Amino acid sequence: MGESQEHWGRAPELGQAPPQRSRAGWSIALGCALLAVVIGTVAVLGGVVYLATRDGNSGSGGTGESVEPVPEVELTTFEGDDFRIDYPKSWVDLSTDSMFTKIGGILALADERPGDELEDVSPNALKIYKYTSTTAADASCAEQIKFTPMWWDEHEMPEKVDGAQLGGQEIAAYMVDGTLEGQPIHSIMYCRNIGPNMLQVVATTHGSAQLSPELQAILDSWQWIDG
Repeated sequence: MGESQEHWGRAPELGQAPPQRSRAGWSIALGCALLAVVIGTVAVLGGVVYLATRDGNSGSGGTGESVEPVPEVELTTFEGDDFRIDYPKSWVDLSTDSMFTKIGGILALADERPGDELEDVSPNALKIYKYTSTTAADASCAEQIKFTPMWWDEHEMPEKVDGAQLGGQEIAAYMVDGTLEGQPIHSIMYCRNIGPNMLQVVATTHGSAQLSPELQAILDSWQWIDG
């Protein structure tokens, strides 16, 4: 036991009272504890205020980036014998072009007026035709889509769009992708038999490999007029 006591320190003698801390020591310890509580509370409150201020000012779920409100677009409506659509009033109506009407064109819209050359295209364009045809819609689309990229720099093989819909109804559709003036270009064609006629819709976006939101919104507004 003697070696053990020498190694670990002197054991207290029986009946000996443990040393007591002075009142000054307890006061200092208590003061430090209270100070720590105060500092912790301030830090938590400061963090809450920071998060609330950050989220309130960012306008984008706390990313710190302000989000500009999407401006409302003034729309106008075209109504034909078979359908109606809404499109931005700022778009250019090219429907009176003689070459367009000669091949059955009934509505041609673009967000910008194209140039005079054959290869000049608008960033977004929608062309709708109606002409006499007894060919099935799917076969007509598969053949007519081949002429869409005629003036493009290069293009892929057209593909059938399975399950395509227009105005909430299934419709034959084919799409083609390519490049023009170093930019991607994407076009989709819809075809539908209406009595002895073929209704053909061609939507094209230049500068993207998919239809622009503006052009897609026009197609989404499509309503068929029955009878």
